[in-house]
Amino acid sequence: MSFTDSGKSHDIWKTTLLPVFSKDCELLCFAYQDEDANREIRMIYELQKMQKGVQFADVFSRYKCVVIHGFNELAYFFAEYLRSQKIQVKVEGLMWQDFFIGDDGQSLEHECMHVYAEGTWNKPYNWKENLLRSVSVEFESVDRIYEANIKAGFIGNVRNDVLLESLREEKEIILLGADMRAQDAYDYLLSNGIEVSCFVVDELNVGCMHRLLGKKILGLSEAMSRYKNPVFIDCESKNSAWGLGQTDYYDYIGYKRNDRFIMLQDYVEVPGNNLLNVFGKNEVVLAGDRHLCSRLYEYLTGKNILVAGYLHILPKDTGIENVPEVLVENVGYDTICVIVEPMYTSDENGKVIGRQEKEERIAYFKERNIDNYTDYFSDMVPFIHIEQDNETKYGREFLQPRRIVLGSILSYSGNMFFRSLLDFHPSVLSIYYSDLNSQLFWICVRLSTEGADHVLPLFWKLIENSEKSIINRPAFVEKMEELLACGKSFTSQELFVMIHIAYMYMFRKDVPEDNIRSMIIYWEPHFPERDKLEECVRWLDAKEVSCEIINIVRNSIPAKGAALKYPGYIRGGVKSAYSLIASRQMNIEQKWYGVEKRKVVKFEDLKCRPRETLEEICRKWEIEWSDTLMQTTQNGKKEVYYNYMQNVSGFDLEPVYNTYENFFSEFDRLRLMIIDAPWRKKNGYSYVELNQFARKELQEMFLKKFRFEDPGDATGFYKDQLDLEDRIELQNSFRRRVQEMICLLSIRYS
Repeated sequence: MSFTDSGKSHDIWKTTLLPVFSKDCELLCFAYQDEDANREIRMIYELQKMQKGVQFADVFSRYKCVVIHGFNELAYFFAEYLRSQKIQVKVEGLMWQDFFIGDDGQSLEHECMHVYAEGTWNKPYNWKENLLRSVSVEFESVDRIYEANIKAGFIGNVRNDVLLESLREEKEIILLGADMRAQDAYDYLLSNGIEVSCFVVDELNVGCMHRLLGKKILGLSEAMSRYKNPVFIDCESKNSAWGLGQTDYYDYIGYKRNDRFIMLQDYVEVPGNNLLNVFGKNEVVLAGDRHLCSRLYEYLTGKNILVAGYLHILPKDTGIENVPEVLVENVGYDTICVIVEPMYTSDENGKVIGRQEKEERIAYFKERNIDNYTDYFSDMVPFIHIEQDNETKYGREFLQPRRIVLGSILSYSGNMFFRSLLDFHPSVLSIYYSDLNSQLFWICVRLSTEGADHVLPLFWKLIENSEKSIINRPAFVEKMEELLACGKSFTSQELFVMIHIAYMYMFRKDVPEDNIRSMIIYWEPHFPERDKLEECVRWLDAKEVSCEIINIVRNSIPAKGAALKYPGYIRGGVKSAYSLIASRQMNIEQKWYGVEKRKVVKFEDLKCRPRETLEEICRKWEIEWSDTLMQTTQNGKKEVYYNYMQNVSGFDLEPVYNTYENFFSEFDRLRLMIIDAPWRKKNGYSYVELNQFARKELQEMFLKKFRFEDPGDATGFYKDQLDLEDRIELQNSFRRRVQEMICLLSIRYS
């Protein structure tokens, strides 16, 4: 907690000021919360509890004395830590006398470390501007001592005792979040005999919340008041020792790391189990898309789950063969209602298909006081789990391609360029960008629930808003009918192959099904999240047909510049531009979801040495070379890509060498090389090590505006300047990113 002079007026909107009084009840100042300082306070606490390890004298052996100028909460804890280590501590400034008496004695100046607890920058008239900076940068010595202990193995992300055994003794376990990860965590804990008390979400979202899997959803303040000694479990973040996620905040409010606050991902990679353990102790009712509900009913009952049946809600809901109908008045208080409405982004404007239907079903529940529901199965991943269990995915040889390749490519990194290079290769089947392409997973799963005679009628119904992608309907129907005549029903994987064959048949008559073994299918649906796409490997991979990934990676500076010229970011103004800069977008491939069968290709190599790079891809995929690879086409015709500034085709090198001077200065590019360092290092791009800078230097660097915010710039971003509250949150996000970068770039830690 930092302090500000009491002699000035204050605006207390959004931020709380606490008055600080002397023992004689004299008002000394006002205090405010410095969020980043929570990290050092936690680290000091853990360092003091250590029985052995690296301490101040081991890292800073040249210093015999520490002089602390100014007083705040962090300075007090640091002084107490130093005294416990028998380091001489001298203090200067107001308020120390009420809390801490410094040491007497003389030390040589070169043996003294000076710490300026309140920073050395000029204090602004408006106290809230102090929140743009954190005093934690003045205590970098604490971070260095703590990080030395991580690297030496004295401090770890996990504790030594067994997590599950200790949790079985707890009576109040609270899961943070209410998304799929949190629900998977509940299912995992339940499978180990551990019950949870509730889910906790952001306070702003509590008012409209419901019961989830029979458990209440609360705000943090209510959960803290209701439960006396809870254990909070973070289901998403990792690396608690480094202070990632909400570790430091929960520690500060009294829930110590690896004691009352647990990062579950530090201990175990929680498996997705489709809530089978939760459903095993509850009655389940299905509501939503009738075809998906039919598939889910078959799956759950096959796992011995009690499914009461299907609940009609919307006018379009009709009975499902072999699935009982449930009346709303028969839905019990503890019955879990499962909403199954496929949710996916369908276009570049972020439109989400299925959202309206999902909201209508929720409104129906609310009107009838039904509040125990989940939309877990509206996501692709649970159905991927279901579909991967198919014993025979490609039972017919004429529907077994040589391999299937999924294009996992971040936005503005060559998606369309690479797709246009593969276009019309004689051994490559691919569907051009369209809703059909984006929806293909959900389409194939639903079609697989129907007999062959009903596949095409349902297909046209499912793509009624994107029929224009079928530009030669007679040819498409001809090929599909020919393929469908070969069986009474088909798996979702076979239908995936069939649709690709029929699609290419509209343009090329040289794709007979008896030649499919020599061909590959390239699928890049464009709009689904990359992690969801990579999960699809488990859907399509089989003994008969291998499925793998190709990643096209691009220098993050021109990639972000290319994004900023997109009208959506221009319309969003400065805030949207900074959300891109400060986001983790370019680091998503740090995880890469455990898929080993992948090829990583640089966008720059495709542009600058295309023949060599594409020949290497052909060898990897075991397909012949084709001169079509040296052309950019769409369904066989020359493609011209409009990048919101000009038309681009072929191997234009501007995207490689464009540094986007209108958006980024040379200093801006340096900062991007810092903030994207782990991703750049992983993929062979130049990067800047954070350890070249002190935290204080990094803080000052990121306080400076980026060029795209320059009022004299012609980009249009300047029309929507950030207010002080936005800038404070932006700086907090940059500080969080810096801490994450320090963690990811560390050579090793336990």
